Amino acid sequence: MNKKLGDCYPVWIELVVISLVFWSFCLVITAYPDLPDKIPTHFNARGEPDGWSSKTWINLLILPIGQIGLYVLMTIGAWIITRSKNPIRFINLPVSTNRLQILNGPETEEIRKVTRRGLLAIKIIVLGMFTYIEHFTIKVALGVEKGLSYWIWLYIVFIFAVTGWMTLNIYRTIWKAENKIS
Repeated sequence: MNKKLGDCYPVWIELVVISLVFWSFCLVITAYPDLPDKIPTHFNARGEPDGWSSKTWINLLILPIGQIGLYVLMTIGAWIITRSKNPIRFINLPVSTNRLQILNGPETEEIRKVTRRGLLAIKIIVLGMFTYIEHFTIKVALGVEKGLSYWIWLYIVFIFAVTGWMTLNIYRTIWKAENKIS
């Protein structure tokens, strides 16, 4: 069985993800002394700040702390899928008893790989989006930028694209398995 993380993607990619979290903390620590007393803490759909709070460490560190939490949760979830004998039970699929009997061996491993790669991509995108928001929060507070810009929506598009890719590949694997037997 394909239970090693390295079988799904190169392990060094995790360093990219960790560096995003590290960069967010560095942004806050280096910018804190120069920030004004009021900083943006919320942005509307157009990326314009519509909520402001006082400059405190917690207001600035909430995103990097959230990044650590998301990283840990997503890594644990991916680890569970990697180590599980039956990863299909962790994936929300309409699975009948007949389908469970069909999905074994190579099909299960293919679904495991697609899920792990998709989770990694979503982890990179979401943590990258948090880093982007932290960066622009600081720029808006300093008066360098007026908002997040419309580029923030690109992250949302990427999340939906990866989710769609995962869904199509998993269902294609299921379809191949069902038609191989029929």
